[in-house]
Amino acid sequence: MAFVTGFNGKRLLSSSRLALLEHPPTPARGLVLLHNRRGKPFSERDIHRWIRLNRSQHGAEKIDLLTYGPVPAFLTGVLDFVADPQVDLAVRLSLRTGCDTPPPDLAGLRDHGLHDVMLCPDEIADDRIDAWLDACAAAGLPLRLCLPLDQLDRVDGRIQPEAWAARGVRVVQWVLEDPFRWRPARPVPANLGDRFAGLAPAFTAAGIDVSVEGVPFCALPEAAWPHVINGPQLDLDHHQYTRQALDLALLLYKNRPHIVARALLLHLGRAMSYESPIDHGLLRRLLEDKPRWYRIALALRKITRYLPWPREASGEPASNEAAWEAALSSRRAEEEHRLGPACSACRLRRVCSRVTPAVRRYMPGFRPVKQEGDLVADPLQFALHRPRYVDAVDAVRCDLPRLMETLAAHARQVVDNTPPTHAFGRYHYKAENTYCLQHPGAVRWFSLTAEEKRSTGIGTFHAPCTMAVMVGGGIARYAGFALGRHSRMVCPMEVFSHRLVLHVDAQGHYVLLRDGAVVRPSQPGGPTYAPALLPTVIKPKLSLWDIDGSIFTQNLLVWEEPPGETSAREPAEISIIITSVRFTRRLQAVLLSIAHQQGIDLRRVEVIVAYVPGLDATDDLISAMAAAHPELRIVRSPFPERYAKSKGFVLNESIDLASGRWVMLLDSDILLPVDMLARIAAVSDDVPYIGPDRRKMLTPETTGRVLLGERTPWEHWDELVQSPGEERVKEAHVPVGFCQCVNARCLREVRYPEYDHFEGADWDFMVAIHDTFGEGLWLEETAVLHLDHGGSQWYGTHRHL
Repeated sequence: MAFVTGFNGKRLLSSSRLALLEHPPTPARGLVLLHNRRGKPFSERDIHRWIRLNRSQHGAEKIDLLTYGPVPAFLTGVLDFVADPQVDLAVRLSLRTGCDTPPPDLAGLRDHGLHDVMLCPDEIADDRIDAWLDACAAAGLPLRLCLPLDQLDRVDGRIQPEAWAARGVRVVQWVLEDPFRWRPARPVPANLGDRFAGLAPAFTAAGIDVSVEGVPFCALPEAAWPHVINGPQLDLDHHQYTRQALDLALLLYKNRPHIVARALLLHLGRAMSYESPIDHGLLRRLLEDKPRWYRIALALRKITRYLPWPREASGEPASNEAAWEAALSSRRAEEEHRLGPACSACRLRRVCSRVTPAVRRYMPGFRPVKQEGDLVADPLQFALHRPRYVDAVDAVRCDLPRLMETLAAHARQVVDNTPPTHAFGRYHYKAENTYCLQHPGAVRWFSLTAEEKRSTGIGTFHAPCTMAVMVGGGIARYAGFALGRHSRMVCPMEVFSHRLVLHVDAQGHYVLLRDGAVVRPSQPGGPTYAPALLPTVIKPKLSLWDIDGSIFTQNLLVWEEPPGETSAREPAEISIIITSVRFTRRLQAVLLSIAHQQGIDLRRVEVIVAYVPGLDATDDLISAMAAAHPELRIVRSPFPERYAKSKGFVLNESIDLASGRWVMLLDSDILLPVDMLARIAAVSDDVPYIGPDRRKMLTPETTGRVLLGERTPWEHWDELVQSPGEERVKEAHVPVGFCQCVNARCLREVRYPEYDHFEGADWDFMVAIHDTFGEGLWLEETAVLHLDHGGSQWYGTHRHL
């Protein structure tokens, strides 16, 4: 097999589009249905909402639009909606069809931005497939095929890898069943393994990325294992849908359009608020078309909301090692009985889905065969040796940035050649949500479930820093670090022992190493994510997913750079939290007004900027401010775009990074008088909150002069206060959202509301502070300046202001 150097220096199979990927990307494809299982179409408005949901919550960078029937006329409008720069979705759309009707004007759809086409025919021997192949080839659209495995040996003349490749086919997925199309159960051929193993090299030679999905490994010869996609591989294979997108599509597919419309609104709201388990359950009842359950539960909630909740009985073993050892032994015995002697002792049991209901339906005579050897823990152990196809979207994602290699080299040098600043052992942390034993030099974690287990908080560190931990003596699906509620830097465990290293530079760029090699952080599923940047104040926990009974973690080692700087840094007197989305120009004016405060040591002032990297120039602005005003401590608190409007979540996560005695929540368009921080620092600790008694609304003309530097607030304050514009005095009995300064001790009891909207959240927050801790302090005759923003929302605007 000959290889040539291809795009971005990868090894490409000659005369093909396939490449051996050193760092394969994880799934980034979403799924949106254009109709339900009865063929009832969803409205174009709901399609728009569903696309937004895939992009913002599921992290999709490309989305399949599924229609098993006529392609709707509004598809062009959907493509134009996504391409609209004002919508700013940055996602590519594809068409998934069953070839049930003749192809539409694909060249026209391509001109409107269609990315590629996926054909999912019910029968391979169908002339309509040829019509679609020819139409896609004429339009220059790449093709993906999803074909039923039961026809693998029935249409020899129709399976033509070379001819398919010439017509634009890039991916072929052989599947047991299509969950979006009902078909009668037809058994797959008895010689499935040999038949596929014989075809796979022909597909690879033609430059087609071929896989077989849902079939146990032992049903095929070992030579074909690199092409097998089972459940454990689904979350790691870049041709698959993201788990959240697929689960949502399967759930909505069986519902009526009006139910789907309500469900989409609820799902969009859940991206901006805390997800209550009760709300999640009610949503599922709603999706089952039983809205009366929702009304009954809501009525019961109003009646019982003030009644005490009974304690839940714990289903876990007693908190001692003997009980857990017994429970683990019992679980292994149950699993061996459930799986049978072949699967329970097979070396592939961690990476194979074994005998699923689909296997029983389509392979009725199949009997699993035990594979002898050492346990395989890495789901991609075989697939890493298989040449893969990547489209334009994935080609960008599968390259690790050069910066990451630079960070990795630095991390290796630090870990291998310098002593750690701190070592956190068995008495410094324990498992947070499961039983553990603190052995000499290690902590043993026990688990009977597949969910994530986290350690307690280990410490607070400031970037740049490096941390390392040994994980071993057992196996888990993923292991790594957790930062905050949703940010995870984890990777698959390939063997029974790994050394994991996380290095973060001063700007929040990071790299994850497994045994010295760079690994791309995995996306375990649910609401967790691997962020583009990390906060520059780091409060790590250890994170382990799907522990196989028990596992050990050794000391967490931390290197501070330069050594001792973080430990010597004193807590701030005042922490100012500013949330800014596309408000860079106004944020610059706000930061400058803080940097020119008088009567206070700026080294005791901490500014935490919560923002979405890449949406605007905030990163460059923070770097410039740090260079020009090194005495001012600026902390980066980055979030992914899915939280761009989740104000309560963003504020609470950023509050956890604050070290000040006072915590000020400041809008990114509010300028402070030069003595305001000094006056706050002088207030006694028994005061729960502080607020200015007025704000001056600057006109667009005055705002323009401030932004252009013609009027500097620290030099022209009185002039700006006296300039034209409305002055608002004590707008409520407590300070409202534009500038709220709260004693840090109060924030340990009262958190910012995480609503599915943010209007009124600031009011509810301060009322709760007032009602809990009593009257605060107004700074009399003290005005702040409010920059004009043309009526746009200051938070989460779509314009750059």
